[in-house]
Amino acid sequence: MEQNAHCFSAQQKRKKNLQGVSMNWQHVFFSAAVALVVASVLTLMRKKQWIGKTTWVVIFVAVIIGWNVIDTAYLMPDKARSLELQYAESSMVKLPIFQAIKQYAPDTYQALKEKVVDAKAEGKDLQQAIDLVQADSSAFLLSRLYPAPDDKVISTLKVMLEQGENIQQQSDEACFKFFFPFVSGGVNPLALNSAELIQRRMNADSELVAASYTSPRVADKPREDAAAAHALQPVIQRLYGQYGADLQMIADPAAKQVDRKKACDITLQLYRHILALPPQQAAAVIRTVLTN
Repeated sequence: MEQNAHCFSAQQKRKKNLQGVSMNWQHVFFSAAVALVVASVLTLMRKKQWIGKTTWVVIFVAVIIGWNVIDTAYLMPDKARSLELQYAESSMVKLPIFQAIKQYAPDTYQALKEKVVDAKAEGKDLQQAIDLVQADSSAFLLSRLYPAPDDKVISTLKVMLEQGENIQQQSDEACFKFFFPFVSGGVNPLALNSAELIQRRMNADSELVAASYTSPRVADKPREDAAAAHALQPVIQRLYGQYGADLQMIADPAAKQVDRKKACDITLQLYRHILALPPQQAAAVIRTVLTN
């Protein structure tokens, strides 16, 4: 993770320097263009003897000062934000999930870009930026679970389970943060999972989002939630037999007395039991558990 952070930081610095140079040259270019136009107009007016030499100089200086004030105070910030949005775009479109969001939910995609730029302006560090993007993209993904086909929903949970198992082998605390990022922040999966596993997760997420738009299922949410609750009862009973009252930890993971290692264990076991159900039941239970 440290190496990734250093690379990201170096890229950000290089990008910031390039943007600074670009903005300075744009400012110089437009200032020169304005000066040329103003000088041409004033020279024409002087030739027609509408103004004198002193007036020519006074007007020229006043206009140039006014232009620089306006450009610096109002126009340059807009140009800088436009460049920041372009940079956010160039980074985000490399990830399949954001490609899908851009294609099928452009308003959401634009909002994500705006948040990335705002986070940078507020001085957010790498991990905070990752948390922000994870939270937003996860919320969007959950919103597409009900219209998404069963097989896509199951595929996403399978890869999520594999990620959790892999992360737990490295750190119980990181495992807890992976499953419950809203409690005390998330983790950087890029630093804790292999590139191959990350790619499979991104592909599963993006395929789920795409399928929820291109081949949406007609969902009867109340009926499906009731059926899911019925299918979930045997799973809960098995978990209660194994963990007893500790099962409450995953219902209220923010509680002070939560054992984070055990909460991670219970979550992994819950997902294993859900995936062992028949596909239609498994998909219904996944939708209910992850959204409720």
